[in-house]
Amino acid sequence: MGDHHYRNDCGQMVILRCIGLNAFFQEKIVFPLEDWLFDCPSESRVDI
Repeated sequence: MGDHHYRNDCGQMVILRCIGLNAFFQEKIVFPLEDWLFDCPSESRVDI
């Protein structure tokens, strides 16, 4: 697992999904100007 950072610089909420192997799933609503630090496997797919 690795540390990753996302900052929402737009004026709207966004949904960030991290989908990995072995049923790994993480979802978060990121508010405008919010920073989010998260762990996920390096081979995961991240959708915003």
